[in-house]
Amino acid sequence: MPGIKSVVKLLHDVAAVVITFVERAKSVKDKRLGYLALTTLADICDNEIVYLAVNTVVKDVASKSPAVITIALNCMVHIVSIDIIPVLLPIAEKRLSHSDGNVRAKSVMALHRMYLVGPEFVHSPQRHLKQALSDKDPEVMATVLPYVYDVLKTNPELRSSFAPKLVHILKQVVKNRLPMYMSRQGVPAPWVQINIMKSLFFCVDNLKENDSLANILIEILNRGQSLNNTASYSVVAECTHLISRLYDAKHEAFQTVLGCMGCFLHSKHPNLLLVGLQLLSELTTVDSTCCVQYQDIIINSLSHPDMTVKKQ
Repeated sequence: MPGIKSVVKLLHDVAAVVITFVERAKSVKDKRLGYLALTTLADICDNEIVYLAVNTVVKDVASKSPAVITIALNCMVHIVSIDIIPVLLPIAEKRLSHSDGNVRAKSVMALHRMYLVGPEFVHSPQRHLKQALSDKDPEVMATVLPYVYDVLKTNPELRSSFAPKLVHILKQVVKNRLPMYMSRQGVPAPWVQINIMKSLFFCVDNLKENDSLANILIEILNRGQSLNNTASYSVVAECTHLISRLYDAKHEAFQTVLGCMGCFLHSKHPNLLLVGLQLLSELTTVDSTCCVQYQDIIINSLSHPDMTVKKQ
């Protein structure tokens, strides 16, 4: 259609102007504004705009200013395609060793995106993961955890080597070794805990005899029972998923998590009640009799006014 072709041509003309603006920008504020416009255009236009922007991004990632580098790396996350991964990959890898923590965190995000778009081009993702997991900046460590999850999900041979490191980090988090600003509602870095446990879910065969992990999970559950807030509920729920895969019904961790179900099942909020019923159903796959102590709640749920709760 002529109208659509005109719009596409106009967008390409605008993109050329934006790229020129980014190249000539003197201040970080102008760079940020230009890259924001560029990423927006890249999302709605074809790859030609991306190709035009690559040289600009590569040049800015090589800048001496950490602020400019982070802005360019953030743009890289949005414009990555299979065709340009070979060009961008070594540049992002080099920035993993930058002295600025924000640059290293953005590098991890860019590498993660490249792995998702073209995993065949990222030949040794474990190098990125190990370097970032051992980073002195906890923000970098937290940023790499979703990348760890995606790599372990599709690479079973790497799970045994990463499981001990993840358990060690989880222990440090639970012991409040991370900065206080990463805590939420009294829970130490809840999203870090959740992401670690999601990755450990793939490593259960390497963890069943790990007493240290069992003690950590029990500590997480005991803390979660005493807080009763969104962050603690989220961590307890993820902990339940992991324990249901790791231990039998006689294990202390299983008995502890079974007791935690009361936090959900005794709630008057239908969403929490629903989550509790779902988690309890998961635990019954380990022990079909574990729900006996909650049978009155289960029976009452059959007449609950919320249809979703009733079905569960």
